[in-house]
Amino acid sequence: MSRVRGPTSALTEFLKERGIRAPASSRYQRIERPVEETHKDAAPASASVPAKRRIAPGASMNFDEEDEDDDDDVVALPTKAPKTSVRAGERVVCGRCATKFSATRYTRIDPALGPLCPACKGAVPKPASEPKSNKRGARKSRNVVETKPVIPTLQSLSIDVIAQHIDRMHALGNLSARNLDAISKVISKNRRVSNKTMQLFLARETQRLALYDCSAVTSDAFQTIPTFAPHIHTLILHYCGQLDNAAFSALFKLPLMELDLYGPYLVRKEAWLTFLQQRAHLLRSLKLRETPRFDRTCIETLVTHAPHLSELGLAQIGGLDDGGAETLAQLRHLTYLDLSQPGVSAPGVPPASLHAASVVPILAENAAHIAELRLDYNAGLSDEVAEALRSCSALRVLHMEGTGIASDAWASCFRAMPSCALEEVALGHCGLEDDAVVALIDAAPHLRSLSVKNNDALTCTAFDKICAAAPPLRVLEVSFVRCIDDALLRRLASSVPTLEVLYIFGCNQVTPTFQSDALTIIGRERTV
Repeated sequence: MSRVRGPTSALTEFLKERGIRAPASSRYQRIERPVEETHKDAAPASASVPAKRRIAPGASMNFDEEDEDDDDDVVALPTKAPKTSVRAGERVVCGRCATKFSATRYTRIDPALGPLCPACKGAVPKPASEPKSNKRGARKSRNVVETKPVIPTLQSLSIDVIAQHIDRMHALGNLSARNLDAISKVISKNRRVSNKTMQLFLARETQRLALYDCSAVTSDAFQTIPTFAPHIHTLILHYCGQLDNAAFSALFKLPLMELDLYGPYLVRKEAWLTFLQQRAHLLRSLKLRETPRFDRTCIETLVTHAPHLSELGLAQIGGLDDGGAETLAQLRHLTYLDLSQPGVSAPGVPPASLHAASVVPILAENAAHIAELRLDYNAGLSDEVAEALRSCSALRVLHMEGTGIASDAWASCFRAMPSCALEEVALGHCGLEDDAVVALIDAAPHLRSLSVKNNDALTCTAFDKICAAAPPLRVLEVSFVRCIDDALLRRLASSVPTLEVLYIFGCNQVTPTFQSDALTIIGRERTV
């Protein structure tokens, strides 16, 4: 055996003289045993040498210094963390039984042990997972209204501030009726009309009260209206579901000339009859919506005691049928008539409808002065109604959505009404064709609002006529009309400079490339 050895460092010689030897190890092999382990070839137990701390770089080489402390904690080397992910086909070691196996996409990775072989996968219990919450997350708001940037006026900003501090409105003193109505609309939109805030609109000199969302106002609060504002002659209460017989009877004390109620479900037939018998002779306008207890007897009482009524709205009235509509023909001074959605609808039951035999006599008696007619969703109406409209020369607002009148009848009707006064027309769900729209545009040079939604038969011809005539349109609704695309909307926007609001729900050919700073676009479909 050769005794020739290579050069050694001074530290190696020093350790050798003191009987300290370091085991030979590979530089690529991880040392996993603790530092405190006693070497096999060290001195006997009786003369064992305690483990030395690792010498830090730059430390003193003077080993005679008494810098060794047996009580110092020895820091162990970090252990190897288990794998958190493996590739399919990779050779891995099972963290439980140390068996090598090929990983697949279904190999389970345990957070503490790492990869588990198929045999150990079922033996190691899975960590308990948190129960999944059934609570639906908050729905992301969808912006379906694309508005042009508009700088609000100082008056509108002031109204918004007042609406936010509605409890302190009395500090402003007297406000005009117009501003009070604007404030009422803002706080109604924010659902802030309550028993307390309602009192802020009541005063001895109040003659008009309009609350557009009374869902939070109780019956007791309604009964205080005649006490605080005894001179009201115009009363508008929308969503007044808590208005019952007691509250409605209290309103009899008011000198009402105009009454507009939306949703008075709790007012019974007896209260209606009493009111009509005592106060109907003072009424000039009566507009009711969504009340199932106003039946034919109430209609007959109304006609008897209010023959000079000029405005009548009976929309979504459960007791309205052809018999009741025939009774209304005795009213010969109507300028406003709304008989939309009569009867009570139910799932699986066709909606009720008035027919031409009951509607035509009303139009014939009021043809010279009726200005606003709303007969939406009366599918039983036939072409005779369109013929009766030819003589309605004062008609300005016409809403006939969802009726059974043919497109040809509409075209003939509009051709027989040259230079009519129509300003607002809604003919959605009517099966219109191009000829009817062309005839309407020719007959209505002052048209400001037009709705032809859900008329699949319309083509670009009808809208090219609108572009050519350029009526003073401000609102146009073309939702669910298949021919609407970007090019057509560009022509409309450039040809009709007065256009402000455009409804395009269900127009899937309209893309985000169509933009107009002058238009408020409502209903554009989002692209993914």
